[in-house]
Amino acid sequence: MPYPPKHDNPYYDAAGEKRRRVRRVLVTLVVTLLAGGLAVGAVFVAVGQLSHQPQNSPSPALTSQRPGDSAKSDASSQKKTPRSSASGSPTGANPSKSPVTRPQPASPPRACDGVELTSPTDGQLRSKDLRTTFEKIGRDTGATISVSWFDPDARKIETAGSGQAWGAWSTSKVPVSVAVSQAGKAGALAGSMSAALRQSDNGAAETLWHSLGESNAARAQAVTQVLRQTGDNSTTVPSARLRSGFTIFGQTPWTTASQVGFMMKLPCLDGSSPVVSNMGQVSSDQRWGMGRLPGATFKGGWGPGVNGGYLVRQMGWYQDSEGKRVPLAIAAQAGSFDGGISVLNQLIAALG
Repeated sequence: MPYPPKHDNPYYDAAGEKRRRVRRVLVTLVVTLLAGGLAVGAVFVAVGQLSHQPQNSPSPALTSQRPGDSAKSDASSQKKTPRSSASGSPTGANPSKSPVTRPQPASPPRACDGVELTSPTDGQLRSKDLRTTFEKIGRDTGATISVSWFDPDARKIETAGSGQAWGAWSTSKVPVSVAVSQAGKAGALAGSMSAALRQSDNGAAETLWHSLGESNAARAQAVTQVLRQTGDNSTTVPSARLRSGFTIFGQTPWTTASQVGFMMKLPCLDGSSPVVSNMGQVSSDQRWGMGRLPGATFKGGWGPGVNGGYLVRQMGWYQDSEGKRVPLAIAAQAGSFDGGISVLNQLIAALG
């Protein structure tokens, strides 16, 4: 028996229905494929955008950094992806063209008035060699020596021999004269100042001393204040006579190192001009030791030791072959005044 027709419609076309079903299936398939293609295309677009994003661009989640991390991150990103300038060269620092910071040579040491300072012997002998040379002279002569000078390399005052504070004797007439000048009495006492500094006249120096106040305490304070102006906070002028027959100020304990420091500041002290001028005109009979050096501006002092012998000393400066200033202080405790002068002459001769 034949299968009954699926439709009651006598005009039902089975073949046409089949074709319509196929078309519906194909349309559905095409629509599905198109939708899938669009989705896949969107995915590719998104991936492409991500792939073109700069590698060193931080994601929003990383833009909040801890304090101190920013400089490190910037440096790291610049190192990985340097930007380019119009010429095609990285805009970051070019090590081959960056300015190189080189240590600048130290300016030469100068005295307070701007004159360049140097050590003895035009720099031919170092401080160690100078010390060895001076101390050998002391051993050879049997004298106790003390020599101080300024070392421009170490920029400090060096000392050979004893570092003790010995009696200043007539070298103390220099700060006494400065105190008189600062008191406004240099003009009225010009003759006494000249005699005290050029001939080392003790009577003239006493006149200067007594002009500084009504008491020895006031006078000592005035001269001590001059020392303080040069940065010497250890040397103090006595206010009473320590040894009978000698001046009060002449017994001031003063090291050769402190004397060098004093001479380095002397030109800039108020009222020092007439003092420095007189120190450059010391009488010929006292031009031994430092007095033999070119351009010597100095003052000597001498006197008997407390336990015998004789102390002879000088302080000042001279000029080297290049016109530089050489501050120097020398002293020797020897058996006699002439013996002390001989030792000072040998110390100076060792400078070349």
